[in-house]
Amino acid sequence: MSFSTPPTLLTKSAIRNKAINFSKAWAEASSEKSESQSFWNAFFEIFGVSPRNKGYFEVAATRLSTGRHGYIDLLIPGEMAVEQKSAGGDLNKAMSQLVDYLDSLQPGAMPRLLVACDFQRFYVQNLD
Repeated sequence: MSFSTPPTLLTKSAIRNKAINFSKAWAEASSEKSESQSFWNAFFEIFGVSPRNKGYFEVAATRLSTGRHGYIDLLIPGEMAVEQKSAGGDLNKAMSQLVDYLDSLQPGAMPRLLVACDFQRFYVQNLD
């Protein structure tokens, strides 16, 4: 991913260890409202990168199908968009919701990766 500061170079072993620690630390996460942003910041830390200077949480968007306003939970323009759900959420429905928001983005912000997540599972679509 293209972030404004270069990622810290980590070995595969270091990434694996960070991922294991992340999965243990977030095993009980369940609330989209209270834990989503911290979860994603911790997730990117596994790889030694920070979306802080490049990503935006709660980006206003409009659903193409209904015209209703909502929010993309995390957008890294040109790279990735996330729809976060609470534990046990329907990831197919979340992915449909995320796709429904895409038409409201400027062309330069269109992500190549779409991610729906419920803290335990990740559903990823690569638009490339």
